Amino acid sequence: MSRFCLRYASEDIELSVGDFTLGRAADCRLLLRDALVSRRHAVLHVEESRVLVEDLSSRNGVLVNGAKIKGPVELRHGDRIAIGGQELYLRDTTRTRLDALATMPGVSLYATQETDAYHPPQQNPNADTLEDEPDDTVSLSAHVLLVDVVSKAIALGRHAEAQRVLKTLLSELSTLMGRGDKIRPETIRAVGRSSCKLAEHTRSPDWIDHALELHTATGVLMDNETIEALHGAVRKVRYQGVAIFRAYLEAMQTRAHSFTTHERFLLKRLQGLAAVVGA
Repeated sequence: MSRFCLRYASEDIELSVGDFTLGRAADCRLLLRDALVSRRHAVLHVEESRVLVEDLSSRNGVLVNGAKIKGPVELRHGDRIAIGGQELYLRDTTRTRLDALATMPGVSLYATQETDAYHPPQQNPNADTLEDEPDDTVSLSAHVLLVDVVSKAIALGRHAEAQRVLKTLLSELSTLMGRGDKIRPETIRAVGRSSCKLAEHTRSPDWIDHALELHTATGVLMDNETIEALHGAVRKVRYQGVAIFRAYLEAMQTRAHSFTTHERFLLKRLQGLAAVVGA
């Protein structure tokens, strides 16, 4: 039996020594039916004691733990590989004590006890890194990739694909919030912008609802870019969700006393948008 497995869609795929290709082409070892996946997207170089992943000059790239790779990168147990809108995890069968964590989407693999100490992989020096996250914040760097996938899908007119990926992302965020995990405000805003842009292109008010409800639940004040996206969506859709918008506005107004000058300016922009909602 091989030492390594690839966890995908709740299935463990045994990795034998050799090259394991992933993509949309019929001859790939793992066929990913995803319009945002290239025909031959990536390859896993499986050896007796290690596995490396390499991007095969794909259109949308490959991310490992949220960082876009350049050249072959060695994987460790629990590493998350994002390809298009798909997420896969490497499992080292010698590390069975962490198997449960390795299968949980959107969760950083930090052990809670010293005896199970698992340290995140060292950042590959050739990778495009994201900003550091606070120690008490769940690592959602892979979600940044999904937001990028949604944006590209919208730009290509693949709205069904964008909706599928964004629904998955919103579901994961909901699960994390339900557990009490903290989420970076930048992630919330990025997801909100994508929701608003999708609403504008699909003329569906539900995506505006999702954006507002997400910001309300997390108490995150929208930035200029997100407000612009919301403004465009509200006008395009002729949004009528007065109660949902008002709930978010009131949540922000209760915190206005602690806002900076710039944050008060953003709040005024939102208050000005109130006249457009339901008009």
